[in-house]
Amino acid sequence: MFSKQVLATIQFFATLAATLGAVAGFGLVSCQSSEPEAPTGPQEVSASLSYDSAWKAPDSSTWSQGAGHQQEVGSQSITKNLITGRWVLASSTTDTLTWRLWTCGMFTAEAKCVQKDNSPDLVVLRLERNPIAWKLLREFPAVPPRQRDSLYALYARHLVNGDTAFKGFPTNCPVGLDTSVILRSALVYAISKQIPLVVQSKSWQLAIDTSSFHQRLKDLVLGGFVKASDTTKAFPLYPIRVLRPLAISAPLRAGGGVVFATGAISWSQGYAPSSPSVTIKNAAGLDTNLVLSFQKWSSSTDTSLILDDNLGILAKATALAGIDTLIILFADDSGHRQTLRTTFSVTAIPPSSPKLVRITPQNQTGNVIPFETDSVFASWKVVNWKDVNPDSVTVAGIKAIRSTDSTWGRNVFLPPTGQPMSIVFKAVGKNDTAASDFVQFTRARDSVGPVLRWITPSSSINVDAAVSSYKVSVSAVDPSGVDSVWIQDAWADRDSGAFWSKTILLGAANGKPVRLVVKVWDKNHNLSIDSSRSITRNVPNGVDKPTLTLVQPTSATGTTLPFESATLHVVYKITDLVPLDTTSILFNATVPKRLTDSTWAADLQIPATGQLFAIVVQASNINGKGAADQLVVIRALDTVRPLILHSSGTKTKPVPFETRTIDLGWTISDNHKVDRVLLNGVRQASNSIVSKTFPLAVGADTFLVVAVDSFGNTSRDTVIITRLSDNTSPVITRGTGTNSRSVPFDTMSIQLGWTVTDNNGIDSLGLNGATLDPTKPVAK
Repeated sequence: MFSKQVLATIQFFATLAATLGAVAGFGLVSCQSSEPEAPTGPQEVSASLSYDSAWKAPDSSTWSQGAGHQQEVGSQSITKNLITGRWVLASSTTDTLTWRLWTCGMFTAEAKCVQKDNSPDLVVLRLERNPIAWKLLREFPAVPPRQRDSLYALYARHLVNGDTAFKGFPTNCPVGLDTSVILRSALVYAISKQIPLVVQSKSWQLAIDTSSFHQRLKDLVLGGFVKASDTTKAFPLYPIRVLRPLAISAPLRAGGGVVFATGAISWSQGYAPSSPSVTIKNAAGLDTNLVLSFQKWSSSTDTSLILDDNLGILAKATALAGIDTLIILFADDSGHRQTLRTTFSVTAIPPSSPKLVRITPQNQTGNVIPFETDSVFASWKVVNWKDVNPDSVTVAGIKAIRSTDSTWGRNVFLPPTGQPMSIVFKAVGKNDTAASDFVQFTRARDSVGPVLRWITPSSSINVDAAVSSYKVSVSAVDPSGVDSVWIQDAWADRDSGAFWSKTILLGAANGKPVRLVVKVWDKNHNLSIDSSRSITRNVPNGVDKPTLTLVQPTSATGTTLPFESATLHVVYKITDLVPLDTTSILFNATVPKRLTDSTWAADLQIPATGQLFAIVVQASNINGKGAADQLVVIRALDTVRPLILHSSGTKTKPVPFETRTIDLGWTISDNHKVDRVLLNGVRQASNSIVSKTFPLAVGADTFLVVAVDSFGNTSRDTVIITRLSDNTSPVITRGTGTNSRSVPFDTMSIQLGWTVTDNNGIDSLGLNGATLDPTKPVAK
């Protein structure tokens, strides 16, 4: 039981009321917190749901809680128009509460809630309702005489009438309703209405006894689904009827007294059944350990048989505990029959509860072990071990190891917290009653730092002057767990398992030892320090100047590049006994890029001269001592001439005399660069395109394009256009009245006219040997 309980305000009511109240008139209210301060542990929480109508309202509610705690409080009450619930929640957002509402045994709505941020409030994660259930509730009569039976009858009518909303029965049957009862109601409804019932699944093919038939038919009449006059149609089908179902008034105890059956059967006049066949069966067949007896049998004029205080059952002392089935078969000579069937339980003398005796340790509390001991053996004796289920015996929640018939125990690990820890022993009897006992142990707290071991170096060492760094590796273990490892005041990298490492710089090669310091903390903040190892970097004893080794290209003198390769990738390895002055390293005038500790590279431009080109690599160390190396390379000359493309037409062709100009064009390109372009000896403005309109003289007109690239490679293109000569004579046309004719004597002058044309113009005109001015008239 908690030392402090909190009644918290539940804030999901408003949301739930808005959803459910619109359908059924529900309203939700919450209790006020009795202690307003924030809870610090598990809480007892209460909530209420009210509704404004006594009909169609929830008649019950259930809830379930998620894992993560042990439920200690859970209750439900129904008072007038108020349903209240009370339960316990842990202070965790993972602990959920699912609240279900029920009406007439039918699940109608569900709200799943969770505690918010360890506060006394709940929030709704999901809110759902059962649509089939609400459909049935909306169609209920205002005041049904038998709520649940009428509900079954209503559902049955939907099934028989083929309502598509209920297609797929029984998988979509509302939770809480008995599908077998619905099916029986459907069968009775179909029989009374003489409607052929379509069997949707094998589950519909179940026998209906007359007791159920009568009850369902009565419900249909009371609910208004069937007229009372329709009931006579069904009775001829059942001349032998069950008035009351068969039942056993109480469980039977082996070796106990007689227990009577209850129930009644009736038959129509003239259909008297013979003596019934009465049997009792269990899973193995007929149970001969049970004795049956009738006190009396009906006379030939009776139409009913009452079993109350009539049919008795006695369990022998040898009867086994379990479930048996009583079967009574009634049949008449005409072949009509009726079977009554019910199950009942037989109980044996119950086993006793487990009786525990503590063996090791004998003291329940005050047991202390040192830190070095990480586990203890705890054991108990079960005096009445034959009455205990051996699989239920546990130590610290783990199945116990059985050493003898009555003794169980187990080794249990104890963390070194310095606080008491309980080890619980639990056993469950065959009567399902549990017994438990516990012992307390305190394991001393860890006060010792981790165990540290050097891996590399395993002892103090000397290294060559060329070694500037070293990877230090250690292992560290601790019962409480290693928290962190530092090497030379830097956080070490965890390699795997219990191994850590760090690469450290060794400083100058001066022959002085560098002391290695390793610090390790465990989870309880205990510290271990080890500085017993050192590394000495020796003083250089070789030539004090850099060593330059060509890596790429592979030859210092035999590298020839094609013209297309403008650069050469040069890689050198540069080492020294003392540190290099990295600012002094040059490849010609280019500062190379450092690839590794000793490898440098650069891409150098190589001129295309076809001649040897020298690359000088130089470097110095911090003492000012330098060294240089040289390689030579040849880049081939450009031997590709420019490309001249004439834009269109033939390069040599004649044109008529009338063609006075012509359009010509050329496109010039080169694999590297065009230096100049000349047309008939005149340098052009563009080195890539020449396009102009040229005048033509009569005769051959020559156009010469010359392109020269930056390496002197030259290309030429010649186009010759020949303009033909003028071979067309002038055309003379007489004017009107210029033809030969006679004129009178007194006509002293006459007007004559000619029109003269030529394709190239008129050079001169003459008339009767005299030169004429074409702009003036001639008098004759």
